[in-house]
Amino acid sequence: MLMDERFLHAKQVIANAGNILLEMFNNLAFTCKYKKEKDVLTSADLIVDEYIKRSISDIFPGDTIISEESSFYSIADTSEYTWIIDPIDGTHSFSTGVFGWCISIAAFRKGSILFGLTYDPIRKECFSAYHGQGAFLNSTRLFAKTHLLLEHDPVPYLAFGTSYRDDKRKISKVLTRLLESGYLPYTNGSAALCMSYVAANRLLAFFELNLYQWDVAAGYIILKEAGFQVHYSFNDINSAQALICGNHDIVKIIESEIF
Repeated sequence: MLMDERFLHAKQVIANAGNILLEMFNNLAFTCKYKKEKDVLTSADLIVDEYIKRSISDIFPGDTIISEESSFYSIADTSEYTWIIDPIDGTHSFSTGVFGWCISIAAFRKGSILFGLTYDPIRKECFSAYHGQGAFLNSTRLFAKTHLLLEHDPVPYLAFGTSYRDDKRKISKVLTRLLESGYLPYTNGSAALCMSYVAANRLLAFFELNLYQWDVAAGYIILKEAGFQVHYSFNDINSAQALICGNHDIVKIIESEIF
């Protein structure tokens, strides 16, 4: 089967997964526990994780699947296609009944990202991108703005993410400089959703110090196809890396404070 068939299949799977999660979210029909330190894991994560993996492997049995909620894997050299999924990006928000979570699915072919999707079932917003074919919010094409801020534009939000793994001094240093420059901070608990909001020009930029590939992969290609700067290393599936994305000028400012 061709890669575009995988993309179409992923769109259907992510929509179905969104319906499952939305019902559980609205009815508080899930349980919570900690998987390590302060990382929350819900029964909804596991149910949707299993649904997505089964939906992919039933149709594409030769593909590798890597998920946040499964054991760590190395990308198999024998598989031409590798899927990277996060059944709920923003589990803490989901578990507390707060908006700011989504599903993230991406696919690689021979080590390069071919497509990615993030889906917010609350707002019925699917952000997607396929290599060389642009980025979209539902059916609307996304493009990076060519300017930072015009005279009558509202003051833009600049998003950041954080976790117990982070060096809070670095984050404080960046936020202080940006606040002094007139930007407003924003966070919602989901890196994938914040990256998608940057692609839609809702946020000026986003940064976080420690993100894994399942947090980033879908948002990465959405941003690149929309024309944004994205700095992230995909070298090691088992290691968290810093991510910065947005307009070129603001990315340079954040980089100068982090690195």
